[in-house]
Amino acid sequence: MEDLKRTQLGIDTNNNALSIQQKPFTQELYYKATFEPRFPPITTFQPNQYLYASLTKDSVSVIGRRDAAGVFYQIGFVLPRKIETGLYDIEDWGDDKVSAHVVADGVILGGKKGKIDLTRSGSSIVATFDFEITHGGTLYKVQNGKLSLKATGDL
Repeated sequence: MEDLKRTQLGIDTNNNALSIQQKPFTQELYYKATFEPRFPPITTFQPNQYLYASLTKDSVSVIGRRDAAGVFYQIGFVLPRKIETGLYDIEDWGDDKVSAHVVADGVILGGKKGKIDLTRSGSSIVATFDFEITHGGTLYKVQNGKLSLKATGDL
């Protein structure tokens, strides 16, 4: 199960970025979010790469990551492959569920108590989102989330 999770998040067994097809951001493509309170591993979420593709036969991964100069972190979603436009609750990882994850400091943090409102159109996805994570006993809110991406691989 852990190998499947890592594949869906595009990371290896050490929770580092895999070399998979991803793209840099352009003016019309974005992936933004803030943390409340300030989240020390990600002081400002500034991804320099994104991924929107199916990395397994049953899911689609939506990832914004920073991978540069020894710094790696990401915010990602794992969606059912056939998901349609709509408002979804963030749930624990599992088949046909919508899950959110933050990877930072070499740890995968599962999202909870949140929602994602997404629109899929052809090879594009646009979404707003918010959810919570717990790290080191502190609750953090991932908020003001929004993204607009084009497919980087098969959907």
